[in-house]
Amino acid sequence: MPSSPTFHTDYEYAKSVCARLRVFRKGAGFTTPVVAKHLNIPTSSYELYEEYELVPHQLIPSLCELLNISTWHFLTGKSDELSPPFRQAKGTME
Repeated sequence: MPSSPTFHTDYEYAKSVCARLRVFRKGAGFTTPVVAKHLNIPTSSYELYEEYELVPHQLIPSLCELLNISTWHFLTGKSDELSPPFRQAKGTME
């Protein structure tokens, strides 16, 4: 299995996520205004997420759904085949 990239700073991680976001958006064929409208945020706010600011956690599910990617793939850049198996916490979601 390929090794994970090592990020020495939060900045390096943020830049990696921002770069992936831009690639995923362009790959899906969306413009920044279209994605911003889907998320119900100003285009200028969304554009910051592609530059240097991390996407707020509450927007990630909707964003991933629009871009047709898993949250695992969005956050790690790894394919879903490398995703760890889901383990249900005891006493939850019965």
